[in-house]
Parts: sequence; C-alpha cells; structure tokens
Amino acid sequence: MYRIEVNAAGNTLEIHLQECFETEQGRELVGELSRRIHELKPGFRLLTDLSQLRNMDIDAHKSIDEVMELCNKYKVSKVVRVITKNTSDIGFNIMSLFHYSHSVIIHTFNSLEEAQQEMGVF
Repeated sequence: MYRIEVNAAGNTLEIHLQECFETEQGRELVGELSRRIHELKPGFRLLTDLSQLRNMDIDAHKSIDEVMELCNKYKVSKVVRVITKNTSDIGFNIMSLFHYSHSVIIHTFNSLEEAQQEMGVF
C-alpha cells in the first residue's frame, strides 16, 4: 500500500509506503505521481516515509527508480526520509535505489513526527 500527498502551497511531496508494497501498487504510484507532480515548483521538498513498510516485491523496485527519476526531473531540492529501527534493513535497501543529484540535501529520521517537524522548519 501507499499514499501520496502533494502540498502545492508548501511545495512539498509526501510518499508513504505502507505494509506490503507490491509491483502493481508501484505502477499505480508512478502513474499518480506523474499526474500530480507538475503541481510542485522546482526546488520542492520530499518526505519519504518507510516507517510502516514491512516488505516489498522485488519487481516493485523498478517503480521506485521511476519515482526517483520523476523527482529529479522536477528538481527535488531536499529529501527527508523516515526509516525506523524496524524497517532499517528494507528501508536502506530501498533508499539505496534513489540516486539524487549531489545538490539534493538528504536527512534520515527515526519517526514520522521528527521528519514532519523538519519539513516545517525549512
């Protein structure tokens, strides 16, 4: 499962991967993001929440690459990611698929609350 939130006023995008992230859901995520990412301006901020993720289909990784490509294309400037102790193995494996430009600032937090606080700060 997943959910995304686009906040055009705050120029932020949130992607929450939940429970089991399957290949078909990955395709749906990419489609939804493709339709909505144009609402953001270059320099947008991204919160990636993996705190509820339990497992992921191996083929769903292709969708994660497509998400990253869309974010780079639309000029993400800062990435805040949530990877808890329970999801650290899967979380870091998934996040290693994201290859942002060197100018993108990346922060990792242990809780969604901390990450959301950080999103409000910058």
